Amino acid sequence: FISGSGRLVLIFNGEMYNFAEIRTSLDARHIAWRGNSDSEILLEAIDAWGVSEALHRVVGMFAFAVWDRARRHLTLARDRLGEKPLYFVRLSGALAFASELSALTAMELPGLDASGISPEGVEGLLRYGCTQGQSTVLKGVEKLPPASFLGVDAANLSEPAAPQCYWSLPSSA
Repeated sequence: FISGSGRLVLIFNGEMYNFAEIRTSLDARHIAWRGNSDSEILLEAIDAWGVSEALHRVVGMFAFAVWDRARRHLTLARDRLGEKPLYFVRLSGALAFASELSALTAMELPGLDASGISPEGVEGLLRYGCTQGQSTVLKGVEKLPPASFLGVDAANLSEPAAPQCYWSLPSSA
């Protein structure tokens, strides 16, 4: 999905529960809506308020990537409780991401060993039925933690950025 300004491009997996409320908040900006999808509303919210503010307002289950064409900046984000997964891997000055591990392995990315197993990831899977923290069963592949976003500049793909948390259950309670 491309924003009305043409500046942002969004890939969205999920559902936004409060999209009608968000759209009402954006109506004062006289946006030329093309439809009524939660994807379009999320994208225009990000364009109007920025990723961080939009994430504070949005309620739902989702994972998304938004590319800012002007800043050459990619942001990956995940919903508050981590209902939708989002995996990423940094390889030789590149970044690949997907909502399923099988999608990353199917890409046949140079430098990603699809048979490379992460002992920590496998231990978590066997012990708890899921991998813990940012680990996955594939060596070098991370998952974005729930309620967080990761910003990556195209010029600095090789520099690791830490995910930033935008919401916490204890603070909300």
